[in-house]
Amino acid sequence: MTARTRGWIIGLAVLNGLLVIGLVVTLMLGAANDGDDATAAESGSGSGEPAPALDGATSAPPSASESASAETAETPELAPPPEGALDAPAFALPSRNIACTLDEAAVTCTIADATFTPPAGEDCEFRGQVVTLSADGVAMPCPDGQQAPAGDDVPTLEYGQSTTVGSWACTSTESGVECSSLADGTRFTLARASFTSEGAGALG
Repeated sequence: MTARTRGWIIGLAVLNGLLVIGLVVTLMLGAANDGDDATAAESGSGSGEPAPALDGATSAPPSASESASAETAETPELAPPPEGALDAPAFALPSRNIACTLDEAAVTCTIADATFTPPAGEDCEFRGQVVTLSADGVAMPCPDGQQAPAGDDVPTLEYGQSTTVGSWACTSTESGVECSSLADGTRFTLARASFTSEGAGALG
């Protein structure tokens, strides 16, 4: 074998070696890239969880219509108050025989001289001299004692005048006082010689 032939053989061997090394490197790089792609796919969508919200992102506030609907559901619609109604929380009729107080929770009226027979209920002395109207309806609790006429410090609600506080309204008339709930229409009329109540919360 001549020196020139050995040179060709050695050159071919070196070339083959380089080709093998290049192929191995190429395969290794391809496998690494495939692994990175798979990891990215698992992190991005494989978990099935939604992407986290951006910093500072908040849920949308309820719309004006949703807020109004919720408020309407919580607050019952009230009937309009009597025309020209005052906002006096305490008053007496001109006769001073009947006096009432109103607050957000109830109406309480007292009568010093009553001749009517109270509806059936708790048997007690002076029953009928105190009448209340609340969310529970009309009631006639037993008073602590004989009720006195209204004092001079209690404002007078002239006949024909009305007053409202919260969901309650009372009107002074020559035939007694009429008080009602603007929420459900329950009402009572209290006078010296008579008492009546009507509506969903009427006194049975």
